[in-house]
Amino acid sequence: MAFIPVSDTAQVRIEGRVDNQQTINDLYFRHSTGAIAQADIQALASAMATWYGGSMCPLLNEAWQGVATHARDLSSELGFVADQSMVGTNGTVTGEAAPNNCTMSVSIRSAFPGRSFRGRNYVPVLTNSQVTGNNIDADWAQSVVDAYALLLFGGGALPGGWVWVVVSRFSGGLPRPDGVFSEVFSVRVVDLVVDSQRRRLPGRGK
Repeated sequence: MAFIPVSDTAQVRIEGRVDNQQTINDLYFRHSTGAIAQADIQALASAMATWYGGSMCPLLNEAWQGVATHARDLSSELGFVADQSMVGTNGTVTGEAAPNNCTMSVSIRSAFPGRSFRGRNYVPVLTNSQVTGNNIDADWAQSVVDAYALLLFGGGALPGGWVWVVVSRFSGGLPRPDGVFSEVFSVRVVDLVVDSQRRRLPGRGK
């Protein structure tokens, strides 16, 4: 697939492992002060590793093991990249982990309607004590929302100049000539029913 640029915008990929299976969540950020320098990308990768380790890992089962954050400038195909190791940054909730595919969807919303202007992340691992039947504990779910809210404007988790955005590279199933971005204004959990990511099951993914 041909590269689709997104002006002054970076992708951050948060990589981890559960039961030797890879977990990935992607987030996007616009550099509001203009062109992205190498130092800007490295600062973003480092800040995201710090945020995830300090705010999300205390909510994740100890079975989750951090690998790295990978940041990439999407302004051009030759944009700067930076990695920040998360080896040794693991989940801290004790108890039996739910099966790898069990997850909760976090909905990321801009001010505009439509699928092009919202995103989502899937929490990489649940603990069985957080689930009753098919439903996730509401207090725990709110804690996850609160952790993501630190990425919103004024939340304090991002380096200066970076703004959390949703990116759309396709419209009507067709690639856009340039990706479009919209600032994130809210994050929520739409419902408390356990979601499923089958590619995280042993033998299905990496």
